[in-house]
Amino acid sequence: FATVRFQQDFFAMAMGQLHDESSAYYRIVERVVKTIDEDTLLTFGTNLGYNALTHGAGVIRSIEQTKGFNVPWCLIIELGEPPLDIASVIQQGMELGIYCYIFNIPAGYSGWETLRDTLHARKECAFFLFLHPLVITSAVGQSLLELHNVMSVLDMDGVSDHALKPAIDGLFRGGAPLAGFTRCGDTIPEDLSSNLLQRAEALDVSVLVLVRTKKHRPQNEDDAYHQVVQLRKGLEVPVLPIDLYGDIAHADRIISSEACLAAIRSDGSVTLTNVDERETVSGHNIRTAPLQEILRCSMPKRTGPEKPRSG
Repeated sequence: FATVRFQQDFFAMAMGQLHDESSAYYRIVERVVKTIDEDTLLTFGTNLGYNALTHGAGVIRSIEQTKGFNVPWCLIIELGEPPLDIASVIQQGMELGIYCYIFNIPAGYSGWETLRDTLHARKECAFFLFLHPLVITSAVGQSLLELHNVMSVLDMDGVSDHALKPAIDGLFRGGAPLAGFTRCGDTIPEDLSSNLLQRAEALDVSVLVLVRTKKHRPQNEDDAYHQVVQLRKGLEVPVLPIDLYGDIAHADRIISSEACLAAIRSDGSVTLTNVDERETVSGHNIRTAPLQEILRCSMPKRTGPEKPRSG
């Protein structure tokens, strides 16, 4: 019944993998279904798979076709001091069809209660929180368990398994979605499968996100992304590797004719990246200009208005 291209691509890949009864994906699915809270699994899955990548994608295509500027399918937001008006940013994003948000949360972040209330109020969105495991105190951990539209993505770099375990165990036992992330250069670590994925599996982490240095991802030149795709096709360790910027670009190319990436820094400045070219800074600030105006001025479509596409 899938009619949207992103759905078709995903289900075709999934069906191919699940024809193999020994596939590592069966073990991933089993762990996810058995450990994640049912309401959270349904809410987060619907928000990401339908609201962001299906319904939201349709809104984005319509805006791009009629107004002539590019809209990213997700926003990356760096939190800090003084705090941004996150509720306003999300509202502006949803009006453009953006239902997925990635937050980078520093260790000393003081606006957790406001952030929690904001995420709770935006029940239609999918939120990924990239944070250090030591940020997850008992109070923060309890809040995360109550948010059904959030996935925590824990920093695994320079952090011992002993330090990671309390945060992971608290979220894992509570049924919260959980991933880990590691930083790397513009190449894929040689020990990704033999070491990094195995470490994640031992820690009960089913998704490992690779945060590579460069954000631009030329479609036909990104050999490292193709490496990740091939690894996923022949996955042996039951941990799904995600190339953060590569997979964002891949989804955006399916949604739109021109892929882009938008990030809001802690000071409010907006960094816009045409993922086929080098990174550019918009020169705008979300504290003083609305998101739509920033995108209109900084990310005009190069190909002109698009013709309407079915699906």
